[in-house]
Amino acid sequence: MPIKYPPTRAEDFVEELHGVQVPDPYRWMEDLDSDELRQWIEAQNDLTFDLLDSSPLREEIRERMTTLWNYEKVSAPTNARAAISTSITTGYRIRMCSIGWAAWRMSRRF
Repeated sequence: MPIKYPPTRAEDFVEELHGVQVPDPYRWMEDLDSDELRQWIEAQNDLTFDLLDSSPLREEIRERMTTLWNYEKVSAPTNARAAISTSITTGYRIRMCSIGWAAWRMSRRF
């Protein structure tokens, strides 16, 4: 059975960039506060969640995505209040790690 997507308006908008005519039929979607865009997003979400809810593979997909996202992540170090800190996510747990400024300077000598 074919999927019936919500209608998406396309307009005749053409912008000239560096002497080149560039069509942008969906420029209206850049107005994130418009009621039209909010209604379009709601219609797309309704379609998406109806399809997902009716899929026999939904739980299998959820489990696989959870497995893929569950890995250690380390943020870039930041300098705040005379300490270097970073966050480490091991699976679903987030830990903050800090090293005092003096200790960091000492570690840079070796």
